[in-house]
Amino acid sequence: IDATAVATITGTADAIVTAAQSVGITTAANYAATVNSGTATVAQALILDADTTGAITATISNGDLATLTTLTDANTNNALTITVTDTSADAANLMTVDGITSVTVVATAVATITGSAAEIIAILTGGTTTVAADVNFIIDEDASAANIQLIAAATTGEITATLIIGETTLD
Repeated sequence: IDATAVATITGTADAIVTAAQSVGITTAANYAATVNSGTATVAQALILDADTTGAITATISNGDLATLTTLTDANTNNALTITVTDTSADAANLMTVDGITSVTVVATAVATITGSAAEIIAILTGGTTTVAADVNFIIDEDASAANIQLIAAATTGEITATLIIGETTLD
């Protein structure tokens, strides 16, 4: 079957992956894949990302960061709806997942985020990851008072941090 003129393949993730992997179906190199019935697993999204340069639109069923960080977006055009279900997260891993999709990542289940002040501030100011209002932050390297205060202003949760040498107080 020649499906090279098809611009968008829509349906369940299983159906789209079946079409993409079928030796009897030739798809365009740049078809868009839209999962509009059900969700897609990370494994299915990876298959589609490897098969097309077109945008992939889907809600991802996996929620753990260990799995989510394996996602790719080879063409920087995927619109994946992602909800992180882990209760603790490394800020770098959240940033990785955030960079895989054009859709805001929901990380409101995360109770504690650990990372450098710069990583945490990037998450808070990037506008593409939503965290809980009471999330706790652990800053894992010395941080300036200004950065600690910026992070503190973004949460009602607890902050664990060490001031950099030479700074002795927070305002």
